Amino acid sequence: MNKVLIAFLVFMVIAGSINAEDKIRIAVMDLDAKNVSNVTASIVSDFLRNDLYASKKYIIVERSQMEKILKEQMFQKTGCTTTECAVEVGKILNASQMIVGSLSLLGDDFYVMIRVVDVETAETKFSDTLSCSKESELKKVTNSLISRLTGVEIIRETVKETVNERPFLPGEKTPFDVAWRSALLPGWGQLDNKQDFKGYLIAGGEIVAIGGTIATYLMYNKAMDDYNAAGAGADFTTLRANATNMQNLNTICFWGAVGIWAYGVIDPYLFGVNRTKKFTLDYNGEKMQLAYSIGF
Repeated sequence: MNKVLIAFLVFMVIAGSINAEDKIRIAVMDLDAKNVSNVTASIVSDFLRNDLYASKKYIIVERSQMEKILKEQMFQKTGCTTTECAVEVGKILNASQMIVGSLSLLGDDFYVMIRVVDVETAETKFSDTLSCSKESELKKVTNSLISRLTGVEIIRETVKETVNERPFLPGEKTPFDVAWRSALLPGWGQLDNKQDFKGYLIAGGEIVAIGGTIATYLMYNKAMDDYNAAGAGADFTTLRANATNMQNLNTICFWGAVGIWAYGVIDPYLFGVNRTKKFTLDYNGEKMQLAYSIGF
């Protein structure tokens, strides 16, 4: 019985060794940050590492191990996105393949681009780019990229949480911040919260509605003056109809102004607020980049 157990254990060790040898040793360089912070790019790089590990097809060079080796070799890995750089780093890390790429913010969309470079041949084995419209969707993007690379569906159990459900971070606008600004000046809260198109739409609509209210009120008063000053033989029916029409238009414009004002106040509670920063400042050790984004 003991001999059978020992034979089984030896078989499992050998099988595990063969399986490990079949796996490709791969390293993921931190994505090049373009119009996003280096912290965000670093987090997305970790998503890629975790998804690669979940595929069970690779031996992943851990970030800490990679940074230690590169530090010992006095190699600066920041901005390593070219094939030549990937090959050089791969040799230092004793990796068979390297993943390099970038995380970019263009307009309102995030783009994740990755390339898999073979260290021995310097050939690109895989290249793909996926995009999303929210930071909270970047996990799904890396998941899809690794699934396409490996041919394995990466299943990850996560707690569903939308960007407006997580706690507010320092500096982020809360619904109340947007609401009280819009209560004072319609559209101001949305503009201050980087929802530029919506803010201008609310402000413009409010100006038109208030202007219409004032104009129709003056026209109604004039119509009533004409009606009251009309002499014998005047068309009182038409004069009174004009006054009534102006009164109705005045009511519509007034309540339209009230409705637009009210919408500006309750909008952040109904549809949430923009949780991204309007200005981003990024410094990668060589240059400083200031970005400004416009959103709806």
